[in-house]
Amino acid sequence: MAGISERLFSIDVADDGTVYVGTNKGVYMSNGTAVFTKMAGISERLFSIDVADDGTVYVGTNKGVYMSNGTAVFTIMSNKSLNNQKINSVVVFKNTIYLTTISKVYKLTLPNTFTEISGITDNISSNATLKGALYVGTSATEFTGSVYKKN
Repeated sequence: MAGISERLFSIDVADDGTVYVGTNKGVYMSNGTAVFTKMAGISERLFSIDVADDGTVYVGTNKGVYMSNGTAVFTIMSNKSLNNQKINSVVVFKNTIYLTTISKVYKLTLPNTFTEISGITDNISSNATLKGALYVGTSATEFTGSVYKKN
């Protein structure tokens, strides 16, 4: 991929074919070619990218949550409600934005309201959407964990 010389952490593709790549130094985008351009507004390590159906791009970083509404510029959303926690993943599910940190899941209501989802007690290791459900995987120890499902 031309234009990216950093460590890759996350990739997502929008419905229009735009490819977004998250690195240790920001976000790059490509409009279907092999050439990637760095987007403005994020310079820190990125852990997760998810593109909503409306084309809005949400990004979880070690400094909070960013969003871009189709422009090449990201703006940070308030992270004070999350006590400046690292955002490990961002998932847009049924027009709702879910964020995970190491130990909690939050629902983001636009523009900047973060609500903790209760009931998850172990460290969060991953999340995904599949066939109309949101799954959150946790790990209590090296060999045990749980899977939580939200329809």
